[in-house]
Amino acid sequence: MNDGPTFIDLFCGAGGFSLGFVKAGFKHVLGVDNWNTVCETYQANIGNAVCQDLRIFDGKPFVGKIDVVIGSPPCQTFSSANTKTRECNTELCDEFMRIVNEVKPKVWIMENVPECIDYVQAPFKEVFYAGDFGVLQGRERAFFSNIKLKPDKIGQKYLDTEQSAKQLCLKSQQSMLG
Repeated sequence: MNDGPTFIDLFCGAGGFSLGFVKAGFKHVLGVDNWNTVCETYQANIGNAVCQDLRIFDGKPFVGKIDVVIGSPPCQTFSSANTKTRECNTELCDEFMRIVNEVKPKVWIMENVPECIDYVQAPFKEVFYAGDFGVLQGRERAFFSNIKLKPDKIGQKYLDTEQSAKQLCLKSQQSMLG
């Protein structure tokens, strides 16, 4: 039984953010997303997924029960891949903050693309290179929180170059296939 700090994951996707917290010793309580496919994947990988629109999610039942709220609101508006509009739509980031204000956790952390750093109000904002922390991605991610985040870099243990990432993926595929 895990007696670590409790957390919920909003806009949980398939569970990558949650997996990091579980591996760090946190106790998972709930993951919420509105896409059935990712909720099924989250349920299989992490457990206890709720498929619901976060705009109608009520965080009040979790007051006093959750230490940390994490989340990755969709970021299409801010993404450099979005060539159609540069209008700032922070609605889902605002929903994340609404739920944080309802739940009242000790700590909250939101992850998104660096392009949204000027639009999200948070005491702490920092951009990190994902590959420095064991994520198999060669891109930067912005983190927002009510506390200063000082993650330990893993260094280039997992992602030295594009070639090493390809080799690691190939090894993973081979091990899954037996």
